[in-house]
Amino acid sequence: MRHILFEDIWVDAVLRETRGVKRAVIDDVRYANEVTALKKDGWILVKLNISSKLQEQRIRCTYPDTFQQHLDNIHHTSETSLDCINVKAFDHSINVDDPASFQAFVKCLHL
Repeated sequence: MRHILFEDIWVDAVLRETRGVKRAVIDDVRYANEVTALKKDGWILVKLNISSKLQEQRIRCTYPDTFQQHLDNIHHTSETSLDCINVKAFDHSINVDDPASFQAFVKCLHL
């Protein structure tokens, strides 16, 4: 879709829909232009780092009937394009394999 219409179609829609919203969570950002637009708009960005082993376990559990399709697409550009972005582009980085990393992040939120 983003290549047919224009690159920022998804992020522009998100920014439009969340304007005036006090708190919102986006659980999946896939491209550098989305990171740039969200940062520019003042969003807090959290990078989740996960081992291949845990990622595969979660995919198999979440999609028991179609996990192979998801595993076959794990190296698609939409799944890997942010791997090359400097971690400093994100406000926080969490190691999903380490529960202490997540707990430390939650403490810093002051919710």
